[in-house]
Amino acid sequence: MLTNKSYRILLKVIVIAILILLASLIGRNRAQESQKQLLAKHFPDTLYNLEPINTSKWLVRSKVGNNESNIYIGEGNGYNGKVSVLVKTGADTVIDNVIILTHNETVSYFKKLGTNNFFKKITGKDVFTFLEKEPVDVISGATISSIAVIQAIQVGYSNGENILFAQPTYPKFGLLEILVLLLLTMGLIIVKIKNKKIKKYLLWASMLLSFILLGLVYNQHITLSRVSAILNGYFPSLYNELYFYILLFGSILIILLTRKNIYCHSVCPFGVAQGILAKTGNAKTYRPKYYNHLKLLQGFIALVVLLISLALNNPTIAQYEVFGAFFQLTANTFLFGLLFIVIILSLFIYKPWCNFMCPIDSVFTYIDHSRKSIVKIWKKES
Repeated sequence: MLTNKSYRILLKVIVIAILILLASLIGRNRAQESQKQLLAKHFPDTLYNLEPINTSKWLVRSKVGNNESNIYIGEGNGYNGKVSVLVKTGADTVIDNVIILTHNETVSYFKKLGTNNFFKKITGKDVFTFLEKEPVDVISGATISSIAVIQAIQVGYSNGENILFAQPTYPKFGLLEILVLLLLTMGLIIVKIKNKKIKKYLLWASMLLSFILLGLVYNQHITLSRVSAILNGYFPSLYNELYFYILLFGSILIILLTRKNIYCHSVCPFGVAQGILAKTGNAKTYRPKYYNHLKLLQGFIALVVLLISLALNNPTIAQYEVFGAFFQLTANTFLFGLLFIVIILSLFIYKPWCNFMCPIDSVFTYIDHSRKSIVKIWKKES
């Protein structure tokens, strides 16, 4: 039988689902600039004549000097959505210029491409070589964005010249995928095992693996911006990011089957970092009498930010986590300031970010509440 509390939880689940659906529909229906409008920002009709050859190639002629160039436009799979790239070449197919038309990448990470001269390294290369290999190295800390730009050049040029170019579609299974599977498996064992000594050793082994490899080496975690991107219909590349699907959907599946939030408990590298800080400062668990109100505020902030990012079709808005600031020293001033506060609090309060601020904790709590509501309804109907 459903209690009043169960009805309230069910109502909350339904209302949130409706709000998310409406925000997503608004975001998907937002007017997008046409290709010609995007081009006109960089090649105004007062100075250039633009002639479309096909959906990926344009011919541009300068009104002064009558110089002629080719423009290729393609899209690559970025971190938070498609990255639209324009490359301009002369008759010799050598790249003169690279312009980013649109993207939803995290600004602080995407800036790394410019500061590391990524675009300058592309300029001067024959665009055809991008179909044979990747002639420039990706930028550490912005790997996905780097690959997205290269992919966009490949797609734009091959489509523009009607050259058959097959992008790899099969999932790439490597060390990162093995690590994620191992951490999720260890997390399941940790919550199920009864032997306290073995549990303790496994927990510390999992924490060290997560902190060093998932955090410092690979810098991979679940973010609200990626949740926003998926809800708005953008799914990361299976070929390059199989690990993310294992991490996100594996964590959700475990919650649905066991009601255990393995990700936040022992997999999330920043959760581990707070656990280490807690040991350093002998932090205590903080559960004030208004704890439930703080959890509601945590969820409300995550929901509002998510809805705004969906309605504006801009997942970057939803990324207010401090992981990048901690593990890669990459973030804006606000996030660095927030990280400083969290680090200080972590010395006295056990996992303050996880317990009071993290949006992913709220996402997984919502999934658990949805599961409970469905199970209770099913039992009642049975």
